[in-house]
Amino acid sequence: MLEYQRPRTELTLGNGLSEYYSSHDGLVGGRGASPGAREFFRCLFPLVLWRCSRMRRRWPWLDLERYRGVPLSGIRSKYGIRLVSGGERT
Repeated sequence: MLEYQRPRTELTLGNGLSEYYSSHDGLVGGRGASPGAREFFRCLFPLVLWRCSRMRRRWPWLDLERYRGVPLSGIRSKYGIRLVSGGERT
């Protein structure tokens, strides 16, 4: 398990994104995905939509830079983001 995947990580969003991108060879600067990643997310899309509808607050897409230095655990708590467990991935 990578550090950004741990529920109580103190890794910041910026460092978590760097770790995520470096651990997935198919991603190029966070802009593209491998065929395997596209299929994985296509299967997860209904779950993602449902879970997004249950978030406490809407994610500020236009103000992302403000959160780059904030620990992931704090962001998850503030927005009600729960990690997808292994059972939900299958």
